Amino acid sequence: MRGINWKAALAFAAAISLVGGLALGELKTGQKAPDFTITTLDGKDFKLKPLVSKGKEQKAVVAIAFWGTWCPPCRAEAPHLQKLHAKYGKQGLAMIGIAVADAPRMVRRFADDNKLTYTLAVDSSQAPVAAKYGVLDKDGMLHVPQLFIVDGSGTLRYHHLGYAMGSEKTLEREIKELLAEKPKP
Repeated sequence: MRGINWKAALAFAAAISLVGGLALGELKTGQKAPDFTITTLDGKDFKLKPLVSKGKEQKAVVAIAFWGTWCPPCRAEAPHLQKLHAKYGKQGLAMIGIAVADAPRMVRRFADDNKLTYTLAVDSSQAPVAAKYGVLDKDGMLHVPQLFIVDGSGTLRYHHLGYAMGSEKTLEREIKELLAEKPKP
């Protein structure tokens, strides 16, 4: 069996990332991010709404990464997401990686092997969270990796489809910008 052609996989991911602003579903930047609750690998509920509810204080900036252990660009992106989580987690960044079409044991193994400490979950077999975000389209096709960045008021501010080496610099700039914003009254 031949190994993964990483150059071809990353070139494909780079080509996809050129359409990073493209929303596959109805969800567009500037809209309220769909609320969801998902059970994490450690058995806790992760809820979007309490993290981004309007109030007097700035709430969390949330990065929602849809991925799979079976996806080479997703595997390449995960360590960079970990670095961003480590750097900005205490400043108000909440990060969740939602694996789709994956087994919890495979996600755990990948997380352990790569020392991922951000929140991880596996979308159920029907992928309801992925469907809300357009990651699972109406024809049942998955489009990963995808990263959605939600500001403290619950608005989807940035959307990235695909991963290319170096794109973590753009993600960091966007996260820093949102963390620096003052809450809107």
